Amino acid sequence: MISWKEEYASGRKDIDEHHKVLFSYIDDLERIINSGEIDPKQVTDLLDALDSYTKFHFGYEEICMTERKCSAACQNKAAHEVFLKTIFDYRERAKKETITSDMVEDIYTTMLSWLLNHICTIDRNFRKCSGSHIKPKILESDQ
Repeated sequence: MISWKEEYASGRKDIDEHHKVLFSYIDDLERIINSGEIDPKQVTDLLDALDSYTKFHFGYEEICMTERKCSAACQNKAAHEVFLKTIFDYRERAKKETITSDMVEDIYTTMLSWLLNHICTIDRNFRKCSGSHIKPKILESDQ
C-alpha cells in the first residue's frame, strides 16, 4: 500500500487530498493482485472509476495551475492527456482480452510509476505558484 510522504505534497491541501484518492485506486489494484483471484468485473469497474475520478482531478488541477499562472501548466496538461490515453487503452484492452494477473500487475505498475513521477516532478510546482492556497474562481461561489 502507498503511504503518504511529505515529498508528495504539492503545496495545496485540496490537490493532495485528490492524490490520496488516486493512491487508493492503486491500492485497490494491489489488493486485487494480492488476492490471487482476478475478478474481471472488479478490474473493469476500478478502471472506470479511476478514469472518471482522474478526469475530475485533472480538470480541477489544470484550472488551479492556469489561474495561479504556474509555469508547469502546459506541461501538466500534456502529461494528463498522456495518462488519460493510457487509462483509455487499458479499458479498451480489458474489454477485448481476458483480464489476467499479468495485465493487472502491468496496470498497477504503470499507474503507480506515472502518478508518483508526475506528483514529484510536475505537481510540486504548485509550491512556486502565487496564491497556491486559494480555491479556483469557479469554486469561490460555492463558499
